[in-house]
Amino acid sequence: NYINEWKLTSTLAGSVRSIAVTPSGYQIAAGLSSGQIVLLDSRTGYIVNSWRSSDNELLQLVAPNDNQLISSCLAGHIGVWNTKDGSFMHYLR
Repeated sequence: NYINEWKLTSTLAGSVRSIAVTPSGYQIAAGLSSGQIVLLDSRTGYIVNSWRSSDNELLQLVAPNDNQLISSCLAGHIGVWNTKDGSFMHYLR
């Protein structure tokens, strides 16, 4: 059994509210209470990407494939994000 501890940001960005792992297992996404999404490389623990998805608290993250991440927030919005660059792909209200 392995236990790893990863630092998500160098600043206070809120607490972790949701975690999703991509199907390959190589990336871990953490959704923070500040609306920030942090993408980590599970093999190294390094931050691959980080972006602000919402001004509201993130509630849930899902990684349907290695290239997309779906988030939901307290305001009831659902966003689909590109994991490669953190760019916004689709938005639902």
